Amino acid sequence: MADVFLNNPSYSRSEMRDAGFADGFKGSSMKILCLLMAVLLSCGASTASAACRPRPGDTDAVVKTMHDFFDAAARDDLDKFHDLVLGSFYAYDGGKRWEGDSLMRALIEWHRQGMKLAWSINDPEVHVDCDMAWITYLNRGQMQKPGDAAPTPTNWLESVALQRQGNGWKLAFLHSTRMEAAPATAKSESGFDQAQIAAALAAAPPSIASGATVIARDASGAKTVLRQGNNGWICHPPYPDGDPEPRPACTDENGQAFFKAFGAGQPPDPAKPGYSYMLQGGS
Repeated sequence: MADVFLNNPSYSRSEMRDAGFADGFKGSSMKILCLLMAVLLSCGASTASAACRPRPGDTDAVVKTMHDFFDAAARDDLDKFHDLVLGSFYAYDGGKRWEGDSLMRALIEWHRQGMKLAWSINDPEVHVDCDMAWITYLNRGQMQKPGDAAPTPTNWLESVALQRQGNGWKLAFLHSTRMEAAPATAKSESGFDQAQIAAALAAAPPSIASGATVIARDASGAKTVLRQGNNGWICHPPYPDGDPEPRPACTDENGQAFFKAFGAGQPPDPAKPGYSYMLQGGS
């Protein structure tokens, strides 16, 4: 019956209203409009929710960004530093606020004066929320000032806020708190002091040392894991006195397989070349 009114121009609006169709169409239109608005709002909320979900690999990407950051600091690579931070980046370190690249420039100057610094990321915890992320970790490293006979093991508790930029992450803020030095007699749970860990990690670049396992050997040849890593590399502190060539070294998984085969008198796999770092000397 509705088609009769709608398709017949001879019926006036008043006649249609009297028949009860006009109000019905008006009410139906309002219902349809409300329904459309509800659907659009629901779709918008779903889209926003989906956009805020962490992407696969976000955690690893954040940790890698931090490795790259410390690698740039170790190499005095100011250009790389600028690639890894936002233009508004700032840091709290050493009881003061550092704006932009002022902290990096200070590190470059300290290196020029002869100070040696090493860092490594341990026990990272990463949280991602939409395009923001934050990471906390123990920065285990060492510091050797000009004139010092040996490096001093030094640890920092650090937290960093990052912002997603394209397919990567950039640092927005860094906070670093230096931990109090342990008593000189303090030893690690394995019976070796932290100086051995620092000495072992000094053999490789920070980007590798930060995730390496540290294994020490005593005078009898027995091995002890001082620190468990997660990147497949193993670092050894200088061997005990009496070794013909004491030196710290870090070796990847293929390199470990090479030395294992060599020690067993077996030919190593030529298709799997191994790598070792001995940045503190050795051959």
